[in-house]
Amino acid sequence: LTVDTCGVHVHFAGLSPRIGRTIPVSTAVALHLAGGVAPGSCVALQSGRLAALGACGDYQLQWASGGWMLTVDSRAFFNFALRRWQPLSMARGPYATVSELLYVAFVPAPGLHGRAVSEATAAGKGSAAATAGALFVKLGYRDMAEEDEGDHDAIIGYVEKKSDRLRITNVRGAGLFVFRAPQSHQVFARPCRAAEASLKTELLHSNDVLVTPSGHCGEICAFSASLEYMFVEDSRPQDRQVGPLAALTSALRTFTGDPELLPLEARASAGGGVRRGRKQLRPWRGLLGPLASAGPAPTALATAAGERAEVTAAADASTHAFAGTGSARPAAALRSRAKRAKLGAATDGRAGTAGGGVVSGRLGGAGPRRAQMALLRRSV
Repeated sequence: LTVDTCGVHVHFAGLSPRIGRTIPVSTAVALHLAGGVAPGSCVALQSGRLAALGACGDYQLQWASGGWMLTVDSRAFFNFALRRWQPLSMARGPYATVSELLYVAFVPAPGLHGRAVSEATAAGKGSAAATAGALFVKLGYRDMAEEDEGDHDAIIGYVEKKSDRLRITNVRGAGLFVFRAPQSHQVFARPCRAAEASLKTELLHSNDVLVTPSGHCGEICAFSASLEYMFVEDSRPQDRQVGPLAALTSALRTFTGDPELLPLEARASAGGGVRRGRKQLRPWRGLLGPLASAGPAPTALATAAGERAEVTAAADASTHAFAGTGSARPAAALRSRAKRAKLGAATDGRAGTAGGGVVSGRLGGAGPRRAQMALLRRSV
């Protein structure tokens, strides 16, 4: 056989994974491929301590990430570029083949009603207001190691660590959209990063959804400058009774160009005690009718009422306050946390300057910046 090595893989002409994804090899063949480097001569982190890999027994060729890896006892692999044996877990980490994916995670926010609901109520369409509600949403992109099965279950834990409000496992009405960057964004050096920025802008201008930027805690009076957290409502609950998830699905289908895009649910078995089984993405169990971003109103999307995502009374009151401003987009009345902090610091500085009597005499017309610098010098 013709043998060629590349990175952590060894390639054999004519050897296909169709004959099996694991092929036993003899010690002599394994050491020949490894250039005579024995696993016991290599040190690695094992069970929290640095130690030699020790005596090894069964050598195998394992098919992973599009190539054959030389492994031993299913705990170490040979890195042909480094000419060393390393723990097998590293083959699924820094040496793994990765793909970029966009995600949109959502949880129901049943107690939150913004401008769209207020307009429906004012128009006398109580049923539309009742079905509108809102979703708390986080969007972003993630580098994912390509598993042989093609699943992306690891993204569940990644999303849930971002915010206490994004607990989506075994939560009715909560889920994830996972998709690749649209073909139109493949021209960019980082397609998913570019698509993430485009999606944030598109949702702010979408005719399907009404977006209110928020923060990781679900704030209404302030929001993250990255625009990755938001509340999403159906933009026209008075004309159609589909709910925010149907509207969001329609907006994402338009952006991705995928008419079959559907959300996924995060499920886990009960497990034992406080532990649960492995978290897995599964097809959405709701009833989804045909959606369109333009033209006739979308058909109804059957979604269950949310059981989580409590919204505080203060946040709810803030939402109603924005609904009464007359602004077509509540986002126009918000400021990011960074901007609010900056404005607050400037206000405090002006107040301290005035109270400290610095603005007087030759500094009287110098403006707030010189006054603040003078106050700083005095304090030092």
